[in-house]
Amino acid sequence: MMAAEDPGYDWSARIRGTATEALRYSKFVALMKRLLSLGAFLIIAAVLAFFFIQRQPRQLQLAYERLGHIENDLTMVKPRLTGSDSKAILLSSPPTPRCRTRTMPRRPA
Repeated sequence: MMAAEDPGYDWSARIRGTATEALRYSKFVALMKRLLSLGAFLIIAAVLAFFFIQRQPRQLQLAYERLGHIENDLTMVKPRLTGSDSKAILLSSPPTPRCRTRTMPRRPA
């Protein structure tokens, strides 16, 4: 089926039947020009406000007031992180005797 046979919606300009319809449409266009401009301004203002608002500090300090012992609790003993870089060099943090290559750099505190 070709597009010429089934045009779908006709997007050509409309001829208003009466002066009242033309006036009503003109008022609608004027209102939408203001509302859309106001909406765009509010979105830009919200983005700028979000950018300039003070945020919480990135480093949080936690304090444990009561720390108890739980029987049969699963814990990590001597956790370590291993992986490799783009050159396939083995990285380990903290370094282990089996891994004699360089260690992963620590992130600044």
